[in-house]
Amino acid sequence: VGPRADLAVAASVSDAAPDPNQAVTLTYRIRNNGPDGAASIVLADALPGDLLHQSAAPSQGSYSAGTREWTVGAIAAGDSAWIDLVALVADEPALESFHASAAVTAVDLMDSSPGDEADSVLVTVNGNDLQVAMAVDNVAPGEGDTVVFRATVRNAGAGTSSVAAAAALPGCLLYTSDAADEE
Repeated sequence: VGPRADLAVAASVSDAAPDPNQAVTLTYRIRNNGPDGAASIVLADALPGDLLHQSAAPSQGSYSAGTREWTVGAIAAGDSAWIDLVALVADEPALESFHASAAVTAVDLMDSSPGDEADSVLVTVNGNDLQVAMAVDNVAPGEGDTVVFRATVRNAGAGTSSVAAAAALPGCLLYTSDAADEE
């Protein structure tokens, strides 16, 4: 059996529950568990569409944002290399939760312990948490009485998306006017 190396990838994120428009740092660490040194290592990241690449800081080698590949180079047995990728969470993410992942796509030696050359981290974006409450000033109106309905929409989440709300009146009531306020 020729030279072999066991490359293990570990993924982490600076904030696994970020807000929209917040920057997070994804860290991918490659450890060479040996027994031999490895060279020509390349790691590719699969940054989800809701994370927008901002910058990369590899401990060694170079990163191409266009190909999303980190050309690591060589890692001696027992050593590690890492890359910090800074990404901005989309203003209105398409998904509430998604995985950011990376995998070794090239190395000059056979892996002595296959299966740990990739890892991912779950990111769950804090979004809108809308709570709607309806109140009425007169629960038993007589014919001709004015009834005031108050709809309150509260966002208990971190999202800032625009919200539209609608309420249907019972058929026995006639709409006359409305007023809106923002608190």
